[in-house]
Amino acid sequence: MRKPRICIKRNVHSGSFSFFILTIGVLFRFKIIAASHLVLYLIAAFLFVIYMLTKKNLSTNYTNVSYLCAFISIGAMFFVFSENPSENTLLYHVLFFSMPVFYFMVTVDYILYIGKDSFLGIIKDVLPLYVLYLSVEAIMRFLLVFQQGSLIESFYIFKVSSFGYSDTNFLALTLLYISCMLRYLYHISGEKKYKQYQHLLVLFQILTLSRSVIITQCLILYLEFCYKRIAKHKDYMFLMMNTIFFLFGIFFLLSFVANDSSGRSKFAIIEGLKKITQFSLGNRLFGFGYGKGEFIYSYQKGDYGHLHIALLLGEIGIVGTVMYFLWLLRFVRISHRKAFYIIFGFMLTGFSLAFFDSSFYYCIGVIYALEKLKDKKHIPVEVKSPCI
Repeated sequence: MRKPRICIKRNVHSGSFSFFILTIGVLFRFKIIAASHLVLYLIAAFLFVIYMLTKKNLSTNYTNVSYLCAFISIGAMFFVFSENPSENTLLYHVLFFSMPVFYFMVTVDYILYIGKDSFLGIIKDVLPLYVLYLSVEAIMRFLLVFQQGSLIESFYIFKVSSFGYSDTNFLALTLLYISCMLRYLYHISGEKKYKQYQHLLVLFQILTLSRSVIITQCLILYLEFCYKRIAKHKDYMFLMMNTIFFLFGIFFLLSFVANDSSGRSKFAIIEGLKKITQFSLGNRLFGFGYGKGEFIYSYQKGDYGHLHIALLLGEIGIVGTVMYFLWLLRFVRISHRKAFYIIFGFMLTGFSLAFFDSSFYYCIGVIYALEKLKDKKHIPVEVKSPCI
């Protein structure tokens, strides 16, 4: 009889390869294939389901599956009660409504299946390639702009010249989420390599010239520094002085934003939320659906909503918005506050530009799964499965 470790190695390899495909889709983007991350998520999920169905002892995370089914049912309910003013099909609405849970569920199930070591091995293999990708992207962007004049003169050309994203703000948001995940990996593993990669991604964030992400990253680093100082030294005077400094900083930041054209448009969007009283009760509570909802609340009629709050209220209404933020805040608790910084960054940048991207759900899925493995000492499926 063959030794179980040979079987385990083969099973880990099979699951790891599929998760490698998924990770590539999350990190490497190309504007000409905008939906590549979704396609690779679907391929990875399909391979996972097929592989698990071939096992004699099927073992999967039924909690996540039931969670996804619940969200699909709720999405169908929203479709009915919103009266479907976007004229979408039920399938279209349900797919978009449940997509965040799908991204999260696939990521979590894969990591629980392949285990912590296999996951970290994939990340270590992919990170050097990701830095190379970011380096090429940044060099090409700067070269293109400087061929046309100075950076100041060509600022908006610079913002849309990324070959991976339609705007460098979206690239910066992805880098913010990945850097928060690397910060977490450094703290649970103690490997300095993750911290070095985190610093590199912060540098690439700066090179995107995305003001909202740079400010958010600075706040995250500042909050982390304050937390460490207070936790270690119990310095409450330091806490009081920094709280005052933080409040003054927010005041001056708001003053600066109020005098900036882009910032004024965001305040105008928030002001435009008052229009909610003009709509039917069904649209207020359950939104206008996907396709029309993102244009309901904006600084002028027919423009994109831009902000998390405006898009969520337009698409899934008050009920859906409350559910969504409660769903996010739940991860702060179940991750023992390890997901605080990434969710803080997601919410704060959402006051400038919304980005409901697979990279965010991938990162919170990583944190959740690794915390679950750490707390419950979850045994990966391949250890329990018989040899084939």
